[in-house]
Amino acid sequence: MDGREAASVALLTSAVLIAAELLLGYTTPSLIAIAAVLPLILIGSYLLTGKGSMAVSGLNTASPENLAKMNVKAVTKAVGAIVIVLSLMIYLLVKASQFDKMYFWIIFAGIFAFTIAALIYVNTAERFKRRPGDPEQEEFKPLSRKAILVIAVSTIALLSVTVLLTFSGSVNVSVGDTHLSVDSFMVNESIAYSDISEVEIIDGFQAGQRIMGFGGFSIQSGEFSNDIFGDYTLAKYTHVGKVVAVHHSGGVLVFNQDSDASTLAVYDLLTAKISP
Repeated sequence: MDGREAASVALLTSAVLIAAELLLGYTTPSLIAIAAVLPLILIGSYLLTGKGSMAVSGLNTASPENLAKMNVKAVTKAVGAIVIVLSLMIYLLVKASQFDKMYFWIIFAGIFAFTIAALIYVNTAERFKRRPGDPEQEEFKPLSRKAILVIAVSTIALLSVTVLLTFSGSVNVSVGDTHLSVDSFMVNESIAYSDISEVEIIDGFQAGQRIMGFGGFSIQSGEFSNDIFGDYTLAKYTHVGKVVAVHHSGGVLVFNQDSDASTLAVYDLLTAKISP
């Protein structure tokens, strides 16, 4: 694998992590987990090129005699793949703890089993042993300063994107002549007034559990479930306590605006539209 392919793996894997954080909802532990695993993913991607073998535990302490028996480049690439997989599993382990303890223990067992299997594979598979006629191995070197700088800068950039996204978002509401429209991340609702059976204002609303949606410091949006409505659609500014709940033929839509006053104003407009 060359440098460009390794960079693509790093970017794709990092994008998957960031997307998961946005869709499943942030928590302080999961943000810390991302901060911890992003450098590991970048290091793993670099190892996929076969370089940086000095960073591999076991290779950096092996005697010259033992190194001569190993295909160092193949071992380094394999360890890179293992590091990436374990990084994703560690992140999933932290995320699972916010949903169901059963998922936590399943993933924990998976990490343990994968680690044992990977160690056995790398230490016993023939492809990692040096054979007669194999080309001379490259000089055994640590991570270069350039590689360390790229990993550090990339980690900071990816963390900055994650933090920026968790603080972004808006809820756009339009009370038109015939329809109510609510647009936010993963929410695009247009409801005819004739389909609305009830509108209520709720103070101190608790969103409940996220099924599939966005969870940031600024807004929550997508599909949620709580004890009041069961499954419902949410588009809410997190710092505003009041929400408007719209009961319609397709379910329940809950939303608000960027202040209690603005939310009440929309509620008044909406009730005027649906009043006989």
